Amino acid sequence: MSSPAFEELVSKLKDGILRQDTVMRSLIPPKEAVALTVRFQFLTLHDPYARQLGITYNEMAIIFALEPISAILGPLIAGMLADKTGRYKLVVVVTIIMSAVLTILLLYIPATPLPTLTLTCHTAGHSLIWDSCDICQDQRNNTFLHLHLQNCEAKCVPPPAEFEMCFTGDYNNSCITLYPDAQVTLNGTVVTTVKKNICSYTWTEVRHEGQVYSGLKCPDPNPDPCPVRCQVSSPPHCTHPDDPSNSPLTFWMYFLHRQFWKTFTMSGYTIMTAITIAILKERGGEYGKQRVVPLIASSITPVVIGALVDWYSEGQDQSDYTLAVYITALFYLITAALVTRLDFMVEKPQHNMLVDLRRLVTSIEVDAFLFVVFCLGANWGFQESFIYVYLRSLDAPYYILAPLRLVSSCTALCLSSHPFWSASNSNCNL
Repeated sequence: MSSPAFEELVSKLKDGILRQDTVMRSLIPPKEAVALTVRFQFLTLHDPYARQLGITYNEMAIIFALEPISAILGPLIAGMLADKTGRYKLVVVVTIIMSAVLTILLLYIPATPLPTLTLTCHTAGHSLIWDSCDICQDQRNNTFLHLHLQNCEAKCVPPPAEFEMCFTGDYNNSCITLYPDAQVTLNGTVVTTVKKNICSYTWTEVRHEGQVYSGLKCPDPNPDPCPVRCQVSSPPHCTHPDDPSNSPLTFWMYFLHRQFWKTFTMSGYTIMTAITIAILKERGGEYGKQRVVPLIASSITPVVIGALVDWYSEGQDQSDYTLAVYITALFYLITAALVTRLDFMVEKPQHNMLVDLRRLVTSIEVDAFLFVVFCLGANWGFQESFIYVYLRSLDAPYYILAPLRLVSSCTALCLSSHPFWSASNSNCNL
């Protein structure tokens, strides 16, 4: 049985969420429009996709450092244009449609060509084989490499539950037991071989757990030949400027795409917030209540899209974001259609906008508020930029990334449904 205090809390939440100004029919369209405008369903996928394109962490840091410029200038220019012309719906529809177009164009950014390196181990020995040769092949001859092996599996039918990798030497031998999807770290000196445009390495000295060996082989667990294959997670990178993997094309295309996408997305979202406030001013209601539906959307949609990406990518070597991209673009287009049906009036500013802006930035209260927003934004920006990439590096499935949004949205949902909080701490007070 639940306690009286818990029942009283549930009753207050129901009273706050289900009040008349929350479900008022005239306020349903802006709720739906803002809910679909929320871009959070794609944030959990955008950054891991950049890594899949070959964008390095340093390049991502540069992109994220310049993103705030687009996030500030975009809404500023779009807002001034909307105030100048008075055509708020047209400005919002254009920004949302451009967001949809840019979302789809993300699929057409070419990935940086990064060759893959695979270890093949059998009873006769081993070899590290590249899928394609690069310019630096000869430079790696007789060099020391530090390699991480992952996704190890025995290529035979039926596949064994476990298999061995053995290190051989003149005076010492050692074997380790591996399981499917095992990970191993090996160091050693390699010699290169090129035969019929196939580039490969062979370890002449292997180091594992402090011991030095002269060879590596894998005994067959079955009577039939059963070689072991492992993927090298971080193969050595060729730094030669003429190598295709060093082409800046992918970085610059993704950089420009990200800045324009941020500009249009933030512009549409910001003006949509202003439209919601204008409708509330005209017809009554609390701004916090109108955030309930968008918060629910931002908490549920990432889970659904993440699960779809995992399902659509099953059996493939890398994640396939096609379905997620087209669903996000569809949300944008539905939002644009809803915005065209909104009925509202926005008063044109009576004063010069630049004069009003100067009056704002010279206010101590506004400056203090901007400082707090800057500190919060710095923390949020770091989390938004790298938390999903970090979780993906741990092989976390996409539907696991979404509960981060879910937890934060549930907290905001409780606050938004409270009349005092929504009346004192919402965007409608800015």
